[in-house]
Amino acid sequence: MFTKRNLRSKSHTVLYEDEQPGGRKYDVLERLADPKLCARHDYVREMQPGELTLQFVQEHGLTQPLVLHSCDGLGMRLPPRGFSVQDVKKHVGARRVLDVMDCNTQESLTMSLGAWVRYYQSAQRERTLNVISLEFSRTSMDSLVEPPSVVRQLDWVELVWPKNLKDQQTDPTNDITKMMYPKVQKYCLMSIGGCYTDFHLDFGGTSVWYHVFEGEKTFVLVPPTPQNYQAFHKWQKSGQQDAIFFPDTVLACEVVQLKTGDTFILPSGWIHAVYTQQDSLVFGGNFLHTSNIPAQLKVKEMEDMLKVPEKFRYPFYSRVHWYVLVAYSNRLEELGLGTKGEELHTDGEKLIGSDMTSPPQYKGHLTGGPLEVMSSSKPYFSRSEYEGLLHLLQRIRTDGLFTDDIPSCVHTVAELMDQLEAQLSSLELCSTTFSSKPNGVGVITPSWERQAKTLTSPRCMAKTSPSTFTSPPLQSVKDKLCTSLSPSSRVVRSRRRRCLVCVACQMPPCGSCKHCLDSPKFGGPGHLKQSCVHRKCQQLHQECVTMNDEPHASTVPPEEAAGGEMEDTSYTVLIETVMNPHQCICQEEGNPLISSPEEAHPLSARLKVEHQLDAYSEDSYKPSAKDTYRSLTEDNSVESKDRDLSHIISTDSSPPNKKAALLACGLEEY
Repeated sequence: MFTKRNLRSKSHTVLYEDEQPGGRKYDVLERLADPKLCARHDYVREMQPGELTLQFVQEHGLTQPLVLHSCDGLGMRLPPRGFSVQDVKKHVGARRVLDVMDCNTQESLTMSLGAWVRYYQSAQRERTLNVISLEFSRTSMDSLVEPPSVVRQLDWVELVWPKNLKDQQTDPTNDITKMMYPKVQKYCLMSIGGCYTDFHLDFGGTSVWYHVFEGEKTFVLVPPTPQNYQAFHKWQKSGQQDAIFFPDTVLACEVVQLKTGDTFILPSGWIHAVYTQQDSLVFGGNFLHTSNIPAQLKVKEMEDMLKVPEKFRYPFYSRVHWYVLVAYSNRLEELGLGTKGEELHTDGEKLIGSDMTSPPQYKGHLTGGPLEVMSSSKPYFSRSEYEGLLHLLQRIRTDGLFTDDIPSCVHTVAELMDQLEAQLSSLELCSTTFSSKPNGVGVITPSWERQAKTLTSPRCMAKTSPSTFTSPPLQSVKDKLCTSLSPSSRVVRSRRRRCLVCVACQMPPCGSCKHCLDSPKFGGPGHLKQSCVHRKCQQLHQECVTMNDEPHASTVPPEEAAGGEMEDTSYTVLIETVMNPHQCICQEEGNPLISSPEEAHPLSARLKVEHQLDAYSEDSYKPSAKDTYRSLTEDNSVESKDRDLSHIISTDSSPPNKKAALLACGLEEY
């Protein structure tokens, strides 16, 4: 007998936490239409994508907001057209906890990504919510988005952060206890129409790249002047942000309209607010760079005065500045400035420049990392970099900045600072070391520039071929089972095909040979899967003879290459392992072929044997081994197959046919 259960109604599911009363006492749309905001002050510069390069930043700095109406030539990577918040949930996960902003009260709430997608796609929205802090690095969506190339050429995380620490990041969330590097490079912002983010400064004085993938946005910009900073500090301390519209307290501001396909670069220190006209999906990220260090430190000072919680600050802010000082000291010494001294103890941190021919005094960040010696052209040391580094050294000496988190690569703080100051003071004496004009070559170069000159984007907003989004294919079961095998044992083979022109290819099947009788076409079981003996392509046979005469270098054992003799027992071990699946047989010490009862399943055994057999090229098979095996297929005894196949392996130096070996093990039916 069934009883009625008391189920919870979905209509009463709690989606929001920490709700706060309150609301804005002015209309945002009405204030945005104010003539004061509509006035043009030429704060923003519109550019063509080809103009935004590292050479431009070296010449003009990065102090003016930039708008680009096309992504062609920016070196960005974006998802294909049709990508939506539903796809974000598939890639990031429905259980990912989000910090959601209530736009009416400007309070932070908490909800899952699955609940957010349901809210975003619902027709009736009781509240106006906004997601602006979903960092999706280390998720499957990471490979779909790349910042503009100029951003990656400037970003300190790309230039100076130890790569071995960055590679250790496995947690996709922004849990600071599990974070191994400043995980602020890739954000996904999802906003509904009517969302409003009040005036603020980006944490740590970071600059921001911002691409409107779908929808429309309006930015209200206030320039970073001392008077405006003083007004902003007073406005924040007043506690009346819901009643006072911040532009009313400053002399001038400017409005920027962004539409679908626009890219926006917001420099450090600009006070800004954002209004969303319609549902929007935006990709962006934050980055620190050397071209505007004073503005970045000014925002950090503002955060200290306002007592901003650590949760809303740039992670590892102190440590990244030490990495910058070490990287520049290393690089300048590589270029001939400074003297060598004792190497620093890194305590497990691999440092940039440790693979250089002449190691510097402070061994930079990691081996094979972002530093690169540019042989083709001289690096350009910009005035903004020079002044920024001197300003940073001065603030550390006078104010004691960043002494709370000094990395192990800095063995002696005073020695590092003295050396870098001496190197910077001698820059004018080394006119032959650096380029006299901006040339797009930085003092510190990111590693990805060594691997590819340009980043090929699968999609730009102006030119798209796919109309729908397709998720990347899942890894095959065979690939998962074979991940423990060494990559050197895998051989990529190309399928050989018939020429279709020789006499044998043009002959019909005889219908009477052993292969024809086994073929399902003539009523056979189809075990051999071989063509008629009279239809052996002459070209394929000639290729087999040629490959046997000239074996590949990677398939020749060292003992044979040296002239010695070595007995190959790998196939015997494989066959014995499959015939006794519950017994752990090791191919070599410490590398069990079957190490658990779960792997004793015939399918697992078959895939392991099949993958090991793939390491041998089919082109090197000798006909003698094949013909010998075919004569044994009529015997249905497993013991006979095992015995005879071992005889083939021991008497023939070439490996048996892959399909034949699987048949002999009784695994081909799987």
